[in-house]
Amino acid sequence: MKSGTMRSLRRGMLVSMVAVLVAGCGGATPSGPTAAPSGALSAPAASVAAATPTGAATAGPRGTASATGASTAVTTPAPTTPAPTTASAPVATPRRTPSSSPQPAAGPVLFSMRPVSGPPGTLVTFLGAGLGSAPGRIRFTPVAGGPARLAPIRAWSATRVVCLLPDGLPAGDASPALWTAAGTPVGPGGNGAWPLFDVAGPSPVVSGFSPSGGPAGTLLIIRGQDFGSTPGLVTLCQFCGTGAQLSAHASLVAWSNTEVEARIPAAFQSGGAQVHLVTAGGAVVTVGTFDVWAGPPTGTATPAG
Repeated sequence: MKSGTMRSLRRGMLVSMVAVLVAGCGGATPSGPTAAPSGALSAPAASVAAATPTGAATAGPRGTASATGASTAVTTPAPTTPAPTTASAPVATPRRTPSSSPQPAAGPVLFSMRPVSGPPGTLVTFLGAGLGSAPGRIRFTPVAGGPARLAPIRAWSATRVVCLLPDGLPAGDASPALWTAAGTPVGPGGNGAWPLFDVAGPSPVVSGFSPSGGPAGTLLIIRGQDFGSTPGLVTLCQFCGTGAQLSAHASLVAWSNTEVEARIPAAFQSGGAQVHLVTAGGAVVTVGTFDVWAGPPTGTATPAG
């Protein structure tokens, strides 16, 4: 009798263990007493629940785990899949296109004038563009009124023009104006306004000279006014502004405010030479053309043969 009872107990325990295994695998937990063979003890269903320890995690909502008993529910964030990184597509830069706005036409234009003050006879230099290679005209007009004067040209190129401030201008501002050889007026550039020249006075004036020609060593007498008391220079030039230019200073003999005496240098070929008087203050006055001869100086004796 005792051995039969033990067998029945073992069977009951085996059934209970099977039930626990089935419950762990998700199977249904049998309710109520488990059927057992006749004479065997039945294991109550509560034994199945006892097989699950208190505080063990049970399946909860997706991404969470819930615990029963004294355990506190812990929320575990659901794993997130990083969004694929999308590389920014290169932005096409529009190609530059030529501007459709009209461009200024190239033409004669003045940029600067130096110096901006001085007495008549001062060398004035203009810088510009499109001035041409052939000499044009330069005119100075007194702002306060009076006749305009044409300036003697000393050099002319497409970008640079040099002239003498003409005689006869009154002291004060004078406005320059330029024309190309084709007669085209030269427009202002830079700040868009013509510069003014401040004429200083009084200016030297030449009334005449003598003789009009002679060989080297000839005494040249220049008459006029406002030459100043301090000696300046008398210069002569042949083929001026060319590669064959010849120039030299005459030898001064006497200098006063109204008369200058100088001897023609022996540096020139037969023909005309331009004569200029330069005051100590830098004013340049055109005297005229002296005809250089071949032979001994005027007024000297010719040696007997």
